Amino acid sequence: MASDRDSGVLCTEHRELYEAICAGDTELAASLAFVHVERGRRSSLESLAGVLPAGTDPAEGDGPG
Repeated sequence: MASDRDSGVLCTEHRELYEAICAGDTELAASLAFVHVERGRRSSLESLAGVLPAGTDPAEGDGPG
């Protein structure tokens, strides 16, 4: 969804996460995963701002359903 992010940066983030998992470094892997998701989440929410129904705050987990 975060298509505006640089593919080289995304590849680097995925590689770092992969390497942390392979090394068994669960704390580093969790931290890298969190940062990776947060970076994409911000831009995704910004692009959805005009699409989501009024009063919906996806950052809080609110929404239809």
